[in-house]
Amino acid sequence: EEYNNSGNDSEEDSDKEPPEVSIQEAYNALKTWLSFFKQQRSSDFDMKDTKILKKYSKIMSKMLLDSKKQ
Repeated sequence: EEYNNSGNDSEEDSDKEPPEVSIQEAYNALKTWLSFFKQQRSSDFDMKDTKILKKYSKIMSKMLLDSKKQ
């Protein structure tokens, strides 16, 4: 479910397309999330889950490299 902080659940808002996110922005956000995740000491954060985050980080890194070649 999408989080809406504005408290305004108008139909007009739900019809809008989400803003496009560049590969670079997504990659940076994922790297930030991975760093945050690794810093957590709570048992709610299972370090085995970093494997999936690292998987997508590698995929996105390749996408970034490919996009710069074009």
